[in-house]
Amino acid sequence: MKRAAETLNFLTEHGISSYEELAERCDGAAAAAARVKADLRATEKEMERLTLTMKHTATYRQLRPLYEEYRQSRDKEKFLRGHEGEIILFEAAARELKRLDAVPLPAAQRLRAEMDELTARKAALQSEYRKANKKNGSTIPLVKTSACCLNSQRILYSRRKKRMNLNRWKN
Repeated sequence: MKRAAETLNFLTEHGISSYEELAERCDGAAAAAARVKADLRATEKEMERLTLTMKHTATYRQLRPLYEEYRQSRDKEKFLRGHEGEIILFEAAARELKRLDAVPLPAAQRLRAEMDELTARKAALQSEYRKANKKNGSTIPLVKTSACCLNSQRILYSRRKKRMNLNRWKN
């Protein structure tokens, strides 16, 4: 009963006069939450891509002088034996940067600024998602309660109708 009273108060406060209108609002809230969640996932994916780009860029810049030394050395085999790990890391970083379409190398400051921007956007989207989820979570019980109330009213109405029909036949 308490839940039904809360539901009725909510419906009158928000000017909802039919079950269809309530269901429409719930669908809108669910769609908004889904849209924000999709934006949040896209932002997180972009942050992951940017993190990888930053990591490979740093590795590339750090090992580039050594790789240039290797390319200019007369005895490449001997140089390779001494610096094989670093050269493999450099070549892997170069391959990954090409795969990530980060050629020519982006500036470190630009990458950091972009990461800061994405971090701020992620925080805003998380806040918006929490609000949308809260709104969506608060309307779902209302739909269930109003459906139960409407269903019980329909049952009562059909029982009354049956009684009235039975009473007509008795007379």
